[in-house]
Amino acid sequence: MTKHEKQEWIVAFIRNYRFKHVDIFDSEFVEQYIEKCAPKKVVYQPYGAHTVPELGRYLAEMYRLNILNRATIGLTQCYSGFPKWCYSYWIRE
Repeated sequence: MTKHEKQEWIVAFIRNYRFKHVDIFDSEFVEQYIEKCAPKKVVYQPYGAHTVPELGRYLAEMYRLNILNRATIGLTQCYSGFPKWCYSYWIRE
């Protein structure tokens, strides 16, 4: 799957997702991305969402291209080593 196809998949996922926004710690979003897009690198985590470096880059790029909006959100269920916030992305309408 090409970069453009992966970005189209992300937009389609957000449009159909019950929450209408995603972040890199959203386990359901990350697992679906891994299954559908077959990223080159995945760091499997014992708990929480797996780490997919390209996913964060694609979301940030789509924000810079005015495809997505973003805002910071606080993370309430933090495990040891997790950040206290992250960016949440949704489709710019």
